[in-house]
Amino acid sequence: MKKTNRKLNILVLLSDNQNSCTGHGIIKALSVSNLNHQLFCVSASPHKAGIYMTKDRAISPSSEEEGYIKWVLDYCMAHQID
Repeated sequence: MKKTNRKLNILVLLSDNQNSCTGHGIIKALSVSNLNHQLFCVSASPHKAGIYMTKDRAISPSSEEEGYIKWVLDYCMAHQID
């Protein structure tokens, strides 16, 4: 397999669940990794701390809304998320 130094565009979707901290753990793990990446965070709430841990962020519709999946797919295409 050929090795590449290409930067990966990674999207972290922060959960609508008040008690979920998985997204924060992923963000922290990536911040200390040697992986060549650009991190994008998306949350339905502007009150999630994790969304402010990256410079590339967006407020999404709630995951319960009808257009959520289309919104996420469009976001991934627009930002070339791997």
